Amino acid sequence: LLRLQEGAKDLDALLRGSTWRLDLSADELSPAETEERLKALRGQFGYTDEQVVESAVRGELPAEPSFVEWLALLGRGDLLAPR
Repeated sequence: LLRLQEGAKDLDALLRGSTWRLDLSADELSPAETEERLKALRGQFGYTDEQVVESAVRGELPAEPSFVEWLALLGRGDLLAPR
């Protein structure tokens, strides 16, 4: 995917809405950094962690990279698997 993004910029622009790259995993952040990022996501979207998890369980979470990151930071990557 990275080669596609670098070599085929026009095609990448068409696909960009459905693909993204996350450079950091929750394992690479300290607990303080994780909490800081979660706080920023809560402030940006106005949701609680519980609301995000509940929406994911119901299959109603928007297809937005920030919500994927949010679930990963909460250690709930299991909710990202297709059902």
